[in-house]
This record gives sequence, structure tokens and C-alpha cells, in this order.
Amino acid sequence: MTLVPPILSVIITTHAEGILIHRTLRSVQLAVSLMPERYTCEILLHVDKATPETTEYIRINKRGILKDVKIFENSFGDLGSSRNFAIQQAEGKYIATIDADDLMSTNWLKESIAYLESHEEPTIAHSSTTVEFEGADSIIMKSGEINRDTDTLLSVFSNRWNSVVVAPRWLLLEEPYTPNTKGFGYEDWQLNCRLIARGIRNVIIPETVIFVRRKQGNSEWLRQIQNAAVLRANPLLSFSSIRTISNVFEGESQLPQNKVKKNLKQVIKKIPVVRGVAHQAKKLLTKKVRFDIPAWLENEWESMHVFERQIFPTAHLRKTLMSYDPISEDHRKAGDLYKTIVDGLLFDNYDYIFFVPWLIKGGADKFTIEYANAIAAHNSFKKVLIIATVISDSPWKNQLDSTVDFLDFGTLSQHVTPQIKSRVIEHLIENSGATHLHIINSDFGFKFVEHHKAYITGKGIKVIASSFSQSVDKDGRRYGYSHTHIPFIYDVASLITSDNQAVISMWQKDYGFDKDKMTVHRMPVNLPAAIPLTRKIQTKPLRILWAARIAPEKQPEIITEIGKRISGIATIDMFGSIEQESEETIKNLPENVSYKGSFNGFDSLPTDDYDVYLYTSLFDGVPNTLLDAGRLKLPIVASNVGGISEFVINEETGYLVDDLLNPEAYATIIKNIVKNPDVLEELSNNAYNKLSQDFSSARYKKSVEKMLHFIDY
Repeated sequence: MTLVPPILSVIITTHAEGILIHRTLRSVQLAVSLMPERYTCEILLHVDKATPETTEYIRINKRGILKDVKIFENSFGDLGSSRNFAIQQAEGKYIATIDADDLMSTNWLKESIAYLESHEEPTIAHSSTTVEFEGADSIIMKSGEINRDTDTLLSVFSNRWNSVVVAPRWLLLEEPYTPNTKGFGYEDWQLNCRLIARGIRNVIIPETVIFVRRKQGNSEWLRQIQNAAVLRANPLLSFSSIRTISNVFEGESQLPQNKVKKNLKQVIKKIPVVRGVAHQAKKLLTKKVRFDIPAWLENEWESMHVFERQIFPTAHLRKTLMSYDPISEDHRKAGDLYKTIVDGLLFDNYDYIFFVPWLIKGGADKFTIEYANAIAAHNSFKKVLIIATVISDSPWKNQLDSTVDFLDFGTLSQHVTPQIKSRVIEHLIENSGATHLHIINSDFGFKFVEHHKAYITGKGIKVIASSFSQSVDKDGRRYGYSHTHIPFIYDVASLITSDNQAVISMWQKDYGFDKDKMTVHRMPVNLPAAIPLTRKIQTKPLRILWAARIAPEKQPEIITEIGKRISGIATIDMFGSIEQESEETIKNLPENVSYKGSFNGFDSLPTDDYDVYLYTSLFDGVPNTLLDAGRLKLPIVASNVGGISEFVINEETGYLVDDLLNPEAYATIIKNIVKNPDVLEELSNNAYNKLSQDFSSARYKKSVEKMLHFIDY
């Protein structure tokens, strides 16, 4: 006698549910009993890394409610692998999945099978409604398919459907769940993306409901959120796929109207991406409104009370119950942002991604440009992308090599939530195939790495971090990226770089960083082919150039006091953009000190009109302005902070001031220069020669090549 295989295999996955399994089993058995008599069904319980409570429940009930249930035990420790195994053991034409603490409406299996059997095309059946209970009191009213382009972009932010589905077994064998290895998660979301890419339909079965228990803490979904799990690269969200679809969110939104009353107040819920707390279960509640329970749902709700006493549509619940559509405004914004970004990229894949605040001006920006161009030049097959994370113009992006791509993420993402920004960057990194992330002074970049350590280590991504100085406030407190960010990603960083040894030594002394994990990259200086003529020094009066941001850390206020002390023998011209804290500084300057406006790089300054370059910063690395002054043989007087002494050697390549806050210390040096101007020629020649030896482009290129070899091998 030939046995007819069952029409349906119901797979229940369990790990730590314990006695909750009993309620799920009773719900499933009732739904199975209401199937047409011509259909046979089987129930499989897959036990994965069971807790003692779960093992004990199974032992006690093997001869009772579990006697006709096929039980399999494994130690995968992963929901995707658990489901795949159970599907392989199943014999049914169709598979229904449910977690061991949820419940299904009495008509869920019957109506799903009836639909699937009457349609030939491959289809995934979803319940029309989800009721959340225990840790939440909400109803999710689902929307079905819209169109492929819209469904693709809606999939950027999160999964639109939960894990309870009915689907052909052959399809789930061809498209198995992806295991949630370290740093990765959301096996249902991953599967759904692949199925959309394949053209499989997702249909809503009317008037069916799944009751989902929202746990306060012991939830795999919450753990994935807490650990900032990342959705694996998939064909639906690949750059090449995204470019083929139209941006359906341009102009009028094509999102379906919420199926509840539009005139009721909307309650917006927004939470950070990474907070391991129970209320993250409601992170999608962005169209939450009052809801009137239809009769069919009330009947199903009451029937579940037989299995789970926490479930009942009480009079109070009827008055306070909130409903939301899982398609939110955040879904639209995330899809729109991702599509806009991908359409603007030059390539489908990237190897090396930089996170920087901007490319405006200054040492860090020049460092980034030189670094990115050097990487692109070292290996033409390596694709480099620079992501600017702050809202700002980046005029220096024009200095990038034509093969280096630039993304103005800060500006493009200025109107979206932190959750959307993080999600889009996750997809961007993962689908680009990037193997290296380099963070330079980007708060967003540093925090992304800190929150995504599991993903970074699981994927084997190399992280490089750069910082150039430590800041000191007026009270002597040390801060800045070297202290506030670098130490918190040190454990996942492959390499930490700076442009000066002073910061490297500080990290060793203050934090115990491994010296072999750090390196110094001297900024390259492009010296002219011919050595410039000796600068003619004018001493009546001596013309002094001061050029920097007019901000507290640069001590612009000390220039007033220096100016008073050198009145009659020297003048000072100040160049730089004025920050708000220092606006009053330039309003009461002495007669021999003038403010000349902002500047765009050292070469934009009229340096031929000056005899000495004065630099008064409270903290720094090796400032580019000092290197540029040395390149132009403009004699230097500078504060002895950070890595400045690695270029400006006192009375050899310039003058250093140790007493940083004392204007007399600067004035004394200037007075001595006026008395002995002949020494400046030797100092400026020495500075120029030091640049040619220690800061040459050839030497810099070798250091970058050495770094790339180190982190790649």
C-alpha cells in the first residue's frame, strides 16, 4: 500500500520556550483539525539547543500531546539552520512555520492551503493580521504586494512580514534560510529579499491572524537588534539591481493608505538603533492609531483564550488598542535614500571606504585626500569610496583622483532618523563588498564601528582609525577623538595611524596600545622642482602672517597681546574663518594687527608679502600650514604642542614656544628676529631640507604601501 504524503507539514521551532510550547501545540492541533478531511497533515517539533525547561516539558508530554508529533533535536544554536533542517525532514507538499510561543487562528492553515492549491504560480502566504501580546498590545494590519520596485525599496529599512508563513516545500528547499552567523541576522528578512528578487509573490490571506508573543528580553529578534546585526548582501539590494528599478518615492508616495481611520491622532515612536531594551519590539510603530476590532478578529481572539489566558479582547482593550501598518514613513525614506545614494555611485563594488566629516580644508582633510589617492594609485583594481558624514559642502573633493568616489552622505541623510542612517550604511557596506573601513575624525563613523563590532569581526572587515592630536580645554582637560573615540574601537581596529609620533606615544603611555598596531604617516609635501629663491626679509617693520581657524584652540586672542608688545617693530595680519566663540576677538585689535578675512588653503594666501609665519595653537598634530610655510621658505615661530616639534626643531628649522599661554614668550622671539634677521635664511633652508627628507611624496607612498601590505596580510 502506497502512503500518500501529507499536504502540509507544520514546523514548530523551539529553544527556550518551556511550557509555552504546550499552548502553541494546542493552537496548531486545532487549526490542523479544521482542515478538509481529504488533507493529511504532520506536525514537527524541532528542538534546537534546548534549555532544561524545554527538555523537561518534552519529557513529560511525549506520551501525551506530543505522541503524534515528530520530534527532532539539534544543537545549531541558530533559527535559520533549525528551520532548514526541519524542512528537509518534512514530507508535506507545503510547509507552515511557527515559533513555539506563538499561536495561529483556527482558519490560518485551512485558508492558506486552499489559496495555494488554487493558484499554480509559486506563492508565499502571509496572515492578514498579527496581534502582539504579553510585552505589547498592538495589531499589525499588513499590506500585500504593491509592485516589484516599491517592494524592493520598502525592504531596505526592515522586513514587512513576520516569520509565520505557508509556502511550497520545494521553494524553501531551493531558497533555504540563511544561517545567522556572528554579526548577521534576520533570516526571514534575508529570505524575503531573495524571494522578491526571484519574482515570488507574497500574498495576504484575508481574515487570518497570528498571535505573536512579544517577550520583554529573551527574544532572538531583540538580541539581533541589540547586537546591531546586519542583513547579508543579497541580490535584491545589490547596487546593480537597485539601479534597474525606478525611484517610486519621487513625488507622490505610492505607499498604500492605512486601513484605519485617517482622522485619528498618529503616535510616532522613534528609538536609537542599538539599545538592548524590550521596547525595541515596537520600533516600527510609526502609523499607530486607534482600531475597532472587526467581528471575525474578535471571534478568533476569543477562541485563543482557551489556549492562552493572556489573550482576550477585553472592554478596556477594545478602547485602548492601537493598530499600525508595518509600512511606515521610515520605510519610504530609507528606500528613497538608498536608491538615491546607489544611483550616484560610480561603481558596483568598493574595497576601501573612508568615513570623514567633510573635505573642506585643514590637515585631516588633506590627509584623507592624500591617503585615498595613494591607495587608488597603489592598486588600480581597488575601488575607494569616501563618505562625508556631516552636512557641509566639500570643495576639496575635487582634489580626489578620478577613480576615487565621493558620497555626501551627511547632506543626503539630513532629514532622516539615526536608525535609517545606520540601516542604509549597513546595506551600503555589506552590498559593496568593502573589506576595509577607515575612520578619520567622523563621529558617525566611529560610532558605527563601535556599535557593529560583531558584524565587523564576523565579516573580517579591517578597520583603520586615524587621529592627529589631543585637545586640551581651558581647564586642562584632555579630550578629542584620540581619547573619546579611538580607545573604544581599539579592540576591532587592525591599524591606528597618525601624522605624528607624539600621539602614538601618548596612546602607548596612556592606554597601553600595542606599538606594532600603530604607525605614523608623514604628510607628503610636493616641493617645487627648483628650490625657490632665498626670501628677502624686511624688518622695518617685520611682516608677520597668522593663518588658522579663528577659534579658541588656536588662541587668536593672544595675538592682541603679542601685537601690543611688538608695536612699532612688527605688524601681524590674521587670516581665517571666524567661529562664534571668537567673534569678539577681532573687534578690538591693536593698530599693528589686522584681520584680512578667510582663506582657502595656504597657497591662496599672499605669502610673498610676509617675513615670518606665526602659529599659536594650544594643541595639534603636524599642521599642514607649517609644512606649507616650510615649503615656501617662510620662517616659522610656533607653539610647541603635539607633533610640531617633529618638524619645527627649535633654532634649527624654526622657533618653538614652550610657554604656550604667555604672549611675552612669542614677542621675545619676534624681537630677537628683528635684531638678528640673518639667521632666518639658515632656518628656512633647514626646514626645506627636512621636508625633502622626511615629508617627501616618495617616502609617503612607501609608508602607505607598507600599511596596505600589513593590513591585507
